[in-house]
Amino acid sequence: MYVLGIALAALMALMFRRLIPYFRGRPSMFVMELPMYAVPSLRNVAIHMWERGRLFLTKAGTIIFLGIISVWLLSNYPWEAVHQGGGVLLENSYIGIFGKSVEPIFRLLGFNWMASAALFFGFIAKEIVVGTFATLFGLSESAENLSSVLRAEGIFTPLTGYAFMVFSLIYVPCIATIGVVYRETASWRWAAFTALYQLILAYAAAFSIVAIGEVDRIRMRGKAGSGWMVYYASILGAMYVFFGSAELFLGLRSLLSPSGNASLFGAPADALGGSPRS
Repeated sequence: MYVLGIALAALMALMFRRLIPYFRGRPSMFVMELPMYAVPSLRNVAIHMWERGRLFLTKAGTIIFLGIISVWLLSNYPWEAVHQGGGVLLENSYIGIFGKSVEPIFRLLGFNWMASAALFFGFIAKEIVVGTFATLFGLSESAENLSSVLRAEGIFTPLTGYAFMVFSLIYVPCIATIGVVYRETASWRWAAFTALYQLILAYAAAFSIVAIGEVDRIRMRGKAGSGWMVYYASILGAMYVFFGSAELFLGLRSLLSPSGNASLFGAPADALGGSPRS
């Protein structure tokens, strides 16, 4: 997963340099002063562990906790519609209604309404994706319990499960990240662009995995001829979705100001550390 993330980051950097005029300017000077390397002391390690642990506990006790509470409330109300005849009908809950409304978008990837809802709440924090499944099934976040239930309920196959992990890896990390992009660029257009392109890239990558897996399944059944046609059509479709949508919906070239002194999405030319185009 980490290798895939690094490879996609490098690929997107090269693609943006070719597609977005703002990044075609003179390369900006980048100087990084590295400290003297030494064996860390026990005191420094302990302080760093405490700072990182405190930050995570703060996040877990506020953002993640409130997100899980929201999932629980949305999965239990309206109470009369959800709790009928001694059973629980999650499909009638607010989160079920929402999940089913966005399920058609992810149907090509093999994700049902629960997976779709989990991805939506992952915008708050990626940790909530697992918490959403655990809350919907009334489990603790134990990996063994949750994985066994997901397999028993048929939520994922090995193929769609891998596609789901790839989608979760690539799409928007969290709302806080979008806020940081806005703060650094002083432009909501850059923030929206970041969120949109990561969503499209995640969808294209997950769709490619599912398509390749389906082709292999068809090939194993002795239908390789039609399978390869489906494979190439799927890859071309994924590429069109990503590259075509980038040009169509974002208007990458047309949004560049005539003077060339502003960035593509309205941020100052040096807001991202770059130099104005000559």
